[in-house]
Amino acid sequence: MASFTQSTPTGSINGENVTFVLSTTPSSVEVYLDGLLMTDTVDFTRSGTTITFVTPPATGQALQAWTFIA
Repeated sequence: MASFTQSTPTGSINGENVTFVLSTTPSSVEVYLDGLLMTDTVDFTRSGTTITFVTPPATGQALQAWTFIA
């Protein structure tokens, strides 16, 4: 059964860290930083459960992910 779930990737939001980890390997993911939808391959890349930002999120920014698992 397919599911669409909101989660908070793990990793330090400190203005230096660019790597965050999802709890499961999704079929697809939408990543939001301070409520703004980030663009895959422009703002971040994903490999398995790992999200890597091009520019590190600043201290205090909110990171959320919506994952789709088929």
